[in-house]
Amino acid sequence: MPDPLSFLAGGGEAARMIRERDWSGHPLGRPETWPDAFRSALSLVLNSPESMILAWGPDLSFFFNDTYFPLLGPRLPWAMGERFDKVWADGWEQAKPIIDAAFAGESRRFVDLPWKLGTDRGAADTWWSFSYSRVLGPDGEVAGLFIFTNETTDRVLGEAALRDSRQRLEAAMAELGELNATLTTQVEERTRDRNSLWELSSDIMLRCGFDGRILAVNPAWTDVLGWREDELIGHTVFEFVHPDDLDRTEEGAEASSTGHAYRRFDNRYRHKDGSWRWISWSTVPDENAINAVGRDSTQERAATQERDRTWALSPVLKMVVGGDGTVLTVNPGFTKALGWTAEDAVGRPVTALMPPDERDASADRRARLAAGETLGEYRITLLAKDGSRRRIAWTTVFENGVIFAFGRDVTVEIEQAEALARSEEQLRQSQKMEAVGQLTGGLAHDFNNLLAGISGSLELMEARIAQGRVAELDRYIAAAGGAARRAAALTHRLLAFSRRQTLDPKPTDVNRLVAGMEELVRRTVGPQIALDTAAEPALWPTLVDPNQLENALLNLCINARDAMPDGGRLLIETTNRRLDPRASTERDMAPGEYVVMAVSDNGTGMTPEVVER
Repeated sequence: MPDPLSFLAGGGEAARMIRERDWSGHPLGRPETWPDAFRSALSLVLNSPESMILAWGPDLSFFFNDTYFPLLGPRLPWAMGERFDKVWADGWEQAKPIIDAAFAGESRRFVDLPWKLGTDRGAADTWWSFSYSRVLGPDGEVAGLFIFTNETTDRVLGEAALRDSRQRLEAAMAELGELNATLTTQVEERTRDRNSLWELSSDIMLRCGFDGRILAVNPAWTDVLGWREDELIGHTVFEFVHPDDLDRTEEGAEASSTGHAYRRFDNRYRHKDGSWRWISWSTVPDENAINAVGRDSTQERAATQERDRTWALSPVLKMVVGGDGTVLTVNPGFTKALGWTAEDAVGRPVTALMPPDERDASADRRARLAAGETLGEYRITLLAKDGSRRRIAWTTVFENGVIFAFGRDVTVEIEQAEALARSEEQLRQSQKMEAVGQLTGGLAHDFNNLLAGISGSLELMEARIAQGRVAELDRYIAAAGGAARRAAALTHRLLAFSRRQTLDPKPTDVNRLVAGMEELVRRTVGPQIALDTAAEPALWPTLVDPNQLENALLNLCINARDAMPDGGRLLIETTNRRLDPRASTERDMAPGEYVVMAVSDNGTGMTPEVVER
């Protein structure tokens, strides 16, 4: 049966919070009834690697993904599905006009916007970068809002928030390269001319001699590094370069004097306030000087360092695989879980880390990812360096011809589930044997009665034969035969009940099965309990394991007997039942036709302790 909550797949802890929340009485209703547009939007949010919010419906019900958890602080345990204005009540006065504008069709982006919000440390000034975009419903009206958000408090005084995915970062770097190339060409063509680009560019521009002496700078130097033109002209660039970068910079200037151009050259320059800024340069020499354009890459490098730190410290297994299946890199979390270092794994086919029976499926998944298919979480077996096998649950993203894989070791989880299944099977068998034990006393008495009937009939036959009265023998023979047949039927039922076997469903007439069990049930519950049956005359045949159904019926009747120590009434009923989609959802069953077998009694019921078990 398809999982009605499959849109939550891959959503991690946030998806678990949605599954476990009680949605009864909520304006959106149960997740199984949510509209497709909402499900699709929520699935996108849950599976996004970026910090992301979805506000949905007239009440702006608030949903978020795992990456957003740290931003909620003390709100995290109760925020999922609550009203937006309740979750962010302390910032609602500031947020409401922005949200109203977004619903009116105004898509906006805010960078380092100040907010005073409640945090784990109490009320505090915070800064946030976020953007809003509308989500339209099937009727074309606004149904909700996508909100990409990151707290930028720690970087507000000079560092840009790391809020974009690798794809956006690479796109920005590509744009930077294109812009630098364009600026380099313009520097070659225009040299000393102070054109509009020189005056208006936000990138710093420089013309200096091969000895490093500064000949000309543009106004951006003041914005980026704080120095005015008159504070720079006549000095050498080496006076402003970080000591650790000085040798490389001098070597670069010497290479430029021989005609060498740099597409990218990075070094640190001293800001007027004494801090150091990373500058990424593109340079083109002419006959007399070096023409250079530089961009402040301090924030870019900080973002890269943060990404590298996360890569190194994350307990999640991370692996990058080429489109041909070659391992490009693995993180320390991968090494900790499987023992393979980056040196061990890089350059090898990823299938070399798998047992043979997993390799074909791996190639198929790569092909599906390359074709643009989105895969949910899947589990595969990997070979650890020590030869053991580990079950890993993976989430993968295909981007620019490369597969980014994020995994977690679920070996122990699977082993525990399998051990639990074995224990449950053993428990079912022990319960079956317990039921047999409960039957033993009563059945022994029944067999004695049957044997007494057989032996009594034989004794009477012997006496009549001795008296020569053979005309009455048929009656005693029939009585003995009937008792023997009843004993045989009882034995057959006991053998069927005692067999341990896997489920073997087959078309079964449940009314006939109940009728066949009736005598065994009567003898089991005893004469003090009246047994009645109410069978549906036109009962449908059903696909079921008859032996297991007999076991279930007998166990229910034994439980009913124990609940009526002073006697009572036991009723076995069979009926046909059709479940429509609504009824099937309430019972967590597929819609369709079912046969119901019900056992009821007028006993004492169950104690709270038994109900708890």
